Amino acid sequence: MKTSRKYSPLLFALLLGAAACAVRCVLMFLYSDEQGEYSGSRAVLYILAAVLIAALVLYALWTRKRFGELNTRIFCGGDFASVFVYACVGFFQLFSLAFMAYALVSGSPFFEGDSTAADLLIMLASLFTALLFFIKATGKEKVLKRSPFYALLYIFPVGWSLIRLFVLFVEYSTMALYTAQKLRVLSLVVLTVYFLYEARLYYAPRPMKLSTYISVSALTVVLVPLSALPSFLKSLFLNESANLGEPFLCLVELAMCAVAAAGLANALKAKEEE
Repeated sequence: MKTSRKYSPLLFALLLGAAACAVRCVLMFLYSDEQGEYSGSRAVLYILAAVLIAALVLYALWTRKRFGELNTRIFCGGDFASVFVYACVGFFQLFSLAFMAYALVSGSPFFEGDSTAADLLIMLASLFTALLFFIKATGKEKVLKRSPFYALLYIFPVGWSLIRLFVLFVEYSTMALYTAQKLRVLSLVVLTVYFLYEARLYYAPRPMKLSTYISVSALTVVLVPLSALPSFLKSLFLNESANLGEPFLCLVELAMCAVAAAGLANALKAKEEE
């Protein structure tokens, strides 16, 4: 099978995510009010959202038809791309940990609302998430597969996403007003579900349906950059970041999204080799 056909589910998800990000960036820079909220026609937003939803539904149906009831077991990829992605996530998590520590010492708010408890919890999750991905990058995952401590590490990426969701829901009044915050909540829910699937692959003895894993990975690859990348660019060029941590955490979310892309590539490669 040609490489382009083998990786076509990944290529389609990447292209759809890039197109959606490009459209949102154009709308954001051309039609933003003082709060950075979209000020153009709501009909345009509804049409674009409908097109995106339709594309994702068709994608899920296509993968279901193509892969059917096929199952797969996915382990840490040892290729350069996977190792690079895992190492990047580890380093970004450590950088965010150092930045949060600096914010706590200096008294600067890292999150909207300046929640010290949330800072401490996400620092803990960042530390162990970084450790997990450094282990995956070194290729020692199979060696440590029976270790209870290593099994515990799979909880922390899920915890990291859940804490981010908690911080957003604490600021519910802001989330209710702004479309960008609602999109951020949706992207973090998808990211949480993806890492739950990753933990499921590690813990469960039975293999998972390949079509399900591909669909969840593709949702992550599309929706997380759609939320995080424009928000990061807005903080750089429009100087509209409400706190020190939000732009940096956007980068961490993008790095963790790359894990979904690497997982999707590994799943397609593993199925081709069976």
